[in-house]
Amino acid sequence: QQDVTLIVERLFDQGDHALFAVFDGHGSEGHKAATYVKDIFVEVLENYRQLLIVDPATAVKRTFREIHDLLVENEDIDTYMSGTTASVAIWRGRQLIVANLGDSRVVLGRQTTNNGYLTHVCPLTSDHTCYNPRELDRVLRTGARVQKLPEEGSEQGPLRIFKGSLPYPGIVVSRSLGDDVAQRLGVLCDPDVAVHNLTSEDRYLLLATDGVWDGMSSQAAITLVDRAARSNSGVDANQASKHLNDTALLALDAKQIDDNASNVCVFIRYQ
Repeated sequence: QQDVTLIVERLFDQGDHALFAVFDGHGSEGHKAATYVKDIFVEVLENYRQLLIVDPATAVKRTFREIHDLLVENEDIDTYMSGTTASVAIWRGRQLIVANLGDSRVVLGRQTTNNGYLTHVCPLTSDHTCYNPRELDRVLRTGARVQKLPEEGSEQGPLRIFKGSLPYPGIVVSRSLGDDVAQRLGVLCDPDVAVHNLTSEDRYLLLATDGVWDGMSSQAAITLVDRAARSNSGVDANQASKHLNDTALLALDAKQIDDNASNVCVFIRYQ
């Protein structure tokens, strides 16, 4: 299990601030990398607390850069071919600051009817993989080789990034924290950052690693959470999260995909 989640219900000890994140490690030291990033994230973000008020994007990008530097300098973690993705949502009143690095995703479920189950899905992030033309172009310009893994005479699985003709690192994501060798192949530690204003129609915030999305669509995930929340059994966000994870793992098994799945589910309720 290389997935790690982070929930801080009172960020900076303020009642209207919170932070939610998922980190998906990869490589032999992936779990150590993801856990380390989780452990230091809020502490590093605190350094940019004032900047976060006036320029959220710059504050978050500097936080990610500092965390990346601390990770690769950590002698207890071999980050030569190990690292982690990071998807983070900072809740500040009615404002949501979303940062993403890698192929975990953040989606918002928005209620579009008064009493039905119809919930509109708003993707808040884009995957950083070589299926994204912008990401692929940058990686190729460094001289990296991009291809699927050859297996039994055919190419299988997702597109991966390799160093020239060498058989490594074979990384799937085009942005991450750590991954020393991949950083020389166009893999960035700079996140995409966006600021969203929440409304009374916004009902669910979902952050999940790629194992969830390999098992189901964003619409299916939000619909599952919505139905669980509306059930008579009084399901809370933690129970909805577990139900979503269990369903995703069953879907992965059915597709014969071997991966971890983790998520953070938040119920949004404005008066």
